[in-house]
Amino acid sequence: MKFAIFGLIIVLLLNDSFQIQSVRLENFSNALPASFTNITERFGHRFNQYADSLGLEDASFLVPDIGGTLYYTNLRVYDLAGLCDPVIARTLQHDRTKFLDYIFEEAKPTIIHTHGWFTINTRFDEDLRFTRDYVVIDEYEDKYAEERLKRKIMSGNYVRKDAIEKLE
Repeated sequence: MKFAIFGLIIVLLLNDSFQIQSVRLENFSNALPASFTNITERFGHRFNQYADSLGLEDASFLVPDIGGTLYYTNLRVYDLAGLCDPVIARTLQHDRTKFLDYIFEEAKPTIIHTHGWFTINTRFDEDLRFTRDYVVIDEYEDKYAEERLKRKIMSGNYVRKDAIEKLE
């Protein structure tokens, strides 16, 4: 009798777990993974070329897609997703002031790239230090971010003004 009750409890727990996790599993299986080659080209090689063409030495790069980027880049990488950067991991969604202070006062990445979810969560355009310290390499209206924030917001690539002023 105890074995049957124990078995029933296990079956009920497994059923609950499956029902909870099946939605997450379905969402995960429907989402296309980011291509390593695509990330390599978009962020690793492209930003190496930006740094080379701008004559930037010892440059750094704030980017959310770091897998292929880290594999090929010559730049020091700050992980905007927070997987490899404990300060960003602790502050991005929990302490906006500390996050922005870390980015603009401590890390001071030479190049910043944002898109989609990361544009929404960083909202760099709301911090005066962003427009004070960075100029546009290229940017676009981010429709994904605009739909969620209900306002026009730009995503793109930005470089520190002081990094390119040294070249003039």
